[in-house]
Amino acid sequence: MKKTRLQQSDLEVSCFCLGTAEMGASVAKAEAFRQFDRFLEAGGNFIDTAHVYNDWVPGETARSEKVIGQWLKASQKRNEVILSTKGGHPRLETMEISRAVPEEIKKDLEESLAYLGVDTIDLYFLHRDNISLPAEELLAVLEQAKREGKIRYYGCSNWKLDRIREAEEAAKKNGFSGFICNQVMWSLAVVNEEQLTDPTLVQMDEKTVEYQKKTGMNAMAYTSLAKGYFSKKIAGKAIREPNASLYKNKANDGLEVYLRRLEREEGISPMAASMAYLMEQDVVTVPIISFSSMGQLEEAIQASGTTLGKARMETLEVLRRG
Repeated sequence: MKKTRLQQSDLEVSCFCLGTAEMGASVAKAEAFRQFDRFLEAGGNFIDTAHVYNDWVPGETARSEKVIGQWLKASQKRNEVILSTKGGHPRLETMEISRAVPEEIKKDLEESLAYLGVDTIDLYFLHRDNISLPAEELLAVLEQAKREGKIRYYGCSNWKLDRIREAEEAAKKNGFSGFICNQVMWSLAVVNEEQLTDPTLVQMDEKTVEYQKKTGMNAMAYTSLAKGYFSKKIAGKAIREPNASLYKNKANDGLEVYLRRLEREEGISPMAASMAYLMEQDVVTVPIISFSSMGQLEEAIQASGTTLGKARMETLEVLRRG
């Protein structure tokens, strides 16, 4: 599997990142272990999680981090993995109340270190912003954790561009290392934004892409395959809600026609095209992909070597604009 160097760091990561949002719940522990082993065997090394993952299932909290920690302990492969996690997410029952405050961020980080069974997290994200606090105050918490050796680098997830700019200025002012990565909702598919049920999610847009090109900030794309929207459509499978409402639009209809042609005439699958679209951006971009089965993981491993080239990328961009 190809590797890419994240800018502003010494992290050399696999071209796609293994997502773990359902590990420990709908993806059972044994299946999760198999995915981790196969991913590393194929040359993958980048695993992403979050302190809140699987808290939507009643009972135990932080299941994803705990499963990863158990696998790291059993496999003894910590040194083969670039590990990212996220903290400061609101409680799911009170999403309107921010937890991106210093004391909660510190608490989440300490718990993440314990559950993962590691001394240091390679890349740590603030999972949400808190616009009631200066960005400088939030960065200070992360910078302190970095000085203490608890994290190596840090980034933001679901932060809007004006706040990312504010964080950049705060970093310059205080001599902080600052955000090196933006974890953001981004895929080939165009989202009907009014259908998003979580208003705290932030999508990639052209202005943010231009900003990241200028500053060298990396991107990690979540929901990078639009939950299989194009693959399912082209395979003749039903698209269930809320995805049907989220992605049904003129732009995606046009993309579907083109992706059908790519698969029919050039053997490029919808998954391969969707992955390559992100990997070939001018901004260093790593798609995060979660899998419900080993078969899906195998398909992504095979697809990860696909390239589209300038002409196909330009066609996709034109179609995305509808």
